[in-house]
Amino acid sequence: MRFFHSVSWVASYLTGRTQVVRHRWNPVVRVLQSSVLGLVLFSLYLSDFGSIPSYCRYNFYADDLFIYLDCELSRLMETKMKINEDIDFIVD
Repeated sequence: MRFFHSVSWVASYLTGRTQVVRHRWNPVVRVLQSSVLGLVLFSLYLSDFGSIPSYCRYNFYADDLFIYLDCELSRLMETKMKINEDIDFIVD
């Protein structure tokens, strides 16, 4: 039963939110970046991220992601293609 309470608590956090922007109330369509729960949801969302990139290494910074791949200058174009392939796979 506790699981249901947790799910309903997160659902209530993500729905029906508003914020004031330039003296007008607007619906919130994304989790606020500076929110405490936003960091937790970001971590849960990306918890299985390690199995996605085939070539790139990655680092998480708070609520941000940095992917990279080291290479020799002579293999720059090949490395660029690998990075783009990983990015496409991440986005899909």
